[in-house]
Amino acid sequence: MNWFKEIYIAPFRALAVLIDIFTANRDRLDRLMARPAIRIIFRGAVIVTTLAWLVIWLTADPDHEDRLGKALKEMLPGNVTSEGN
Repeated sequence: MNWFKEIYIAPFRALAVLIDIFTANRDRLDRLMARPAIRIIFRGAVIVTTLAWLVIWLTADPDHEDRLGKALKEMLPGNVTSEGN
């Protein structure tokens, strides 16, 4: 019966490890973002990236307007495409 207990408890141990990793990373991020210079740099990087994608979207050639959406859909996990099936 001990083997049954070990099999049953394994997913919970894995979940506990993932929660510990998430908590450690979250604490590390909170300490990092507490520094004003890092927070400004991070916020600036997010804004610049967003503006760059906005410019790409606005200046995209109408003939290729759907390519970005298709590329994003192909990158998503669990996506099933008609190609190769």
